[in-house]
Amino acid sequence: MKVVGVSGSPRPKSNSSTIVKAALDELASKGAETELFEMSGMKIEGCSGCMYCKSKGKCVKNDDITKIIEAIFNADAVVLAAPIYFHKYNSQFRALIDRMYCLVKPDFSCALPAGKKAIVISTQGAPDENAFKGETEWLAETLSGYFKLNVIDKLVFVNGNDANAAAENKEFISKVKSAADKLL
Repeated sequence: MKVVGVSGSPRPKSNSSTIVKAALDELASKGAETELFEMSGMKIEGCSGCMYCKSKGKCVKNDDITKIIEAIFNADAVVLAAPIYFHKYNSQFRALIDRMYCLVKPDFSCALPAGKKAIVISTQGAPDENAFKGETEWLAETLSGYFKLNVIDKLVFVNGNDANAAAENKEFISKVKSAADKLL
């Protein structure tokens, strides 16, 4: 089994990164082949709406997002974690989701092979787990609706303004590992 993890945080050594690494480490310990993409420091371009992908089957742009999309295409499962900045997912992560539009065919069917599983993880500074529930739900619905991924679990990490908060929260990391096990 091949699992791709994406940390959508623009910060190196972020909570999102810690969380994705915990999930991938759990899966690797059980024999899965894993690959981590950390969006911090990546060359990222947003979707320009040119529709090249609808006639050619791939995005016209060739940056680091292209590598992530290719890895997702070839994976059996995906772990996505990203921070919520001012009520929405951060711009780097949102660029990935927008660029995944290249996986939607002109007839709105999906080019991804069927049967992929996913875990969605949002990180936020707010202490109320439901403060930005709509964002987590939107991502899960987008992945399952457009991309036909089977979203196995949705997790929200709270009080995450400190970059070390996830590493210190053993209870949440345990939840992440349990969710990761469901991908097997």
